Amino acid sequence: MELDETDHAIVQALRQDARVSMTSLAQTLHISRAGA
Repeated sequence: MELDETDHAIVQALRQDARVSMTSLAQTLHISRAGA
């Protein structure tokens, strides 16, 4: 399975703070909450 740019950004953000909410993660990465 290959990860795209968004997947890599999500992984990086979760490495920094694994307790971040999905809403906050989506807002930070400028993606929909469903995409997070």
